Amino acid sequence: MGRRLLFLIALAALLLLFLAIVQQRDQQQQNAFIAATELTINGGKLYAQTALHDDLITQIRDLLARGEPIRLTYHFRVLHQRDWLPDKLLAETTVTRRLQLHKITQRYEMRESVDQEQPKLLYESDPDSALRFLTHPRFIALGEPPQGVEKLTAALPGGPHSYRFETRVTREREGLSRMFRVLFRWLSLGQREDHLMIRRYRAA
Repeated sequence: MGRRLLFLIALAALLLLFLAIVQQRDQQQQNAFIAATELTINGGKLYAQTALHDDLITQIRDLLARGEPIRLTYHFRVLHQRDWLPDKLLAETTVTRRLQLHKITQRYEMRESVDQEQPKLLYESDPDSALRFLTHPRFIALGEPPQGVEKLTAALPGGPHSYRFETRVTREREGLSRMFRVLFRWLSLGQREDHLMIRRYRAA
């Protein structure tokens, strides 16, 4: 009985260690994906923007040069955090952008869909402009700001804040079925394909 108990304790310790390693790897992956994200008020409207890390952009550039399509989905949420009540969702928008280089014409095909609406299709010859389209979305409209709030200020870590801004970026692997995406996740020790950054704001 005593040996069995010791075995179960050791097994639980190993499981906790494994989960801690996975969580640490996930956190490192999050930090290596999204470089910055920001929520602003301009002209009485809420806008979001985000940027990916330079190292990741270099990898994307190499993949594009080989003709591989890259699709990223940006999901933005703004929550009003209240002391005694559940958080209130103020705004939410999903933007999907897809980029692919057509080698024959040396032009980039750019597709954008907002909240799963009909995609818009554009073409671009300049590689830097095409990369910015994919990796640095700006002025993403999120709707009306909170009533009476004209400006937002980023809160200090641990400081008072009223608003939580979430930016989630997902890289979707084209050509893989759902079953293979799940299998890939298991084989990669639980590494998620989506990356989250949270910033907190208060009314200025």
